[in-house]
Amino acid sequence: MPLDGVLLLHEVVPIREVYEEAIHFRDYLDIVLELVERVRPRLVLNGHIHRGCFTCYRFPWGSHYLRVDSSQQHRCYAVIDASDESVEVLRDGDLVERFELG
Repeated sequence: MPLDGVLLLHEVVPIREVYEEAIHFRDYLDIVLELVERVRPRLVLNGHIHRGCFTCYRFPWGSHYLRVDSSQQHRCYAVIDASDESVEVLRDGDLVERFELG
C-alpha cells in the first residue's frame, strides 16, 4: 500500500524550537516553512544539517518532521513502513527512535 503525504527536501525546515542556534535563519527559509505549513504533509524529510544522528519534531497541525544524517560520522537512516505507517530511525542497524504517522 502506498504511503501518501511525504515531502522530501534537501534544505532545512527552519523550526526555531529545534534549531535555535544551529542554523542561520535566512529569509528564504521562511518560504520553506510556509510551504510545509500550506501543504501539511504527513511526513517531512530533510537532510542538509550534520548535527547529531537525527531530529524529530511534530508540528502543531500534526505533520511529522524527520532529519537524519547518513554521513559516516553519524551513520543514521530511516525506514518507513507503509503497511503500518511507522517510521524507524536506526544507527548502525540499532533502533534509536520509532513513531507512527497516525
